Amino acid sequence: MGIRQVPVNTLEDGMFCDSVYAVRRKQLATAKTGKPYLNLTLADRTGEIVARVFRNADYFSQLFSEGDFVYVQAKVQSYEGKLQLVIDALERIAPGEISAEDFLPAGRIAPEILKTHLRAILETIADDRIRRLCLMAMFETPEGEAFCRAPAAQNMHHAHLYGLLEHTVSVLLLLDMVSRHYTNVNRDVLLAGGLFHDFGKVYELEYARSFGYTDRGRLVPHLIIGVQLLGEWCARIPDFPAEAKLQIEHIILAHHGTREFGSPVIPATVEALIVHQVDDMDAKVWAMLNHIEKAGPDAQWTDRHGLLGTYLRRTSSAAADLYGFHLPGDAQPESAPVQTSLFGKK
Repeated sequence: MGIRQVPVNTLEDGMFCDSVYAVRRKQLATAKTGKPYLNLTLADRTGEIVARVFRNADYFSQLFSEGDFVYVQAKVQSYEGKLQLVIDALERIAPGEISAEDFLPAGRIAPEILKTHLRAILETIADDRIRRLCLMAMFETPEGEAFCRAPAAQNMHHAHLYGLLEHTVSVLLLLDMVSRHYTNVNRDVLLAGGLFHDFGKVYELEYARSFGYTDRGRLVPHLIIGVQLLGEWCARIPDFPAEAKLQIEHIILAHHGTREFGSPVIPATVEALIVHQVDDMDAKVWAMLNHIEKAGPDAQWTDRHGLLGTYLRRTSSAAADLYGFHLPGDAQPESAPVQTSLFGKK
């Protein structure tokens, strides 16, 4: 059987679809008639779609598990305003027959570009030991290699391959700008905290064949894993300053902002507060623009965003480049207006 791929974002009502997809979710349920049926979420790198198996559900359920890849023959139907697949036939595909990465969403920015920007800003850290810590963790450890492939989240923001790298580069460049505005902050600690705040996600999240949580990640959150990794890496740097380590640990533990959202402590240093606010802003801006883009180019308003809790209105082109990526010391772009003051006076 040849491997056929019909992208999810090209499916239309009434189509017949025979294609390979990744199984994101699987549930054997019971209809009101008492008959079993399979409720699935299938996906490729372009999106997800609900799929259902009404005939021979018990038999087909035994053929595959969540995280597997399946070849389906199905009819595309509109149900309650959304497309779904009604599957007639299904077959599990052996992992060796396909590349799992082809079925995972990927960011628009090449990881090599992101790594170049990341190294460049880390090189600007003034303290030799903090700079060495950051560069070693990022470019000389297995965790650093995994960091460059991992998503930043399962769903909420930067939920794609290289998403953790993209989010972190964005956070670091924003922190650099903030450190130039609020001059009485420790820029080295700020940047180190920005780098390490989500580092534990390399072990919290699963991203080999699909996005989800590992057993370790469900039991120990990435904030704790991040502090554990930091301790290991600081021990490799001779005479690493204990005060800097303590402050970076606090940033990692406090970056969710409140205990309600998973932080063991709330920000108690200005650097921890800044990292929390910048991290939260970057995640939500990405989530909003991504949701607007998915609504389509002609949509003025989106459906309600479940996590943000509101409908979103388009105010610009969501498909445009999201980042400026101006490194410290870069000249201001010629197209940018000259900033005089907050009130327009020189």
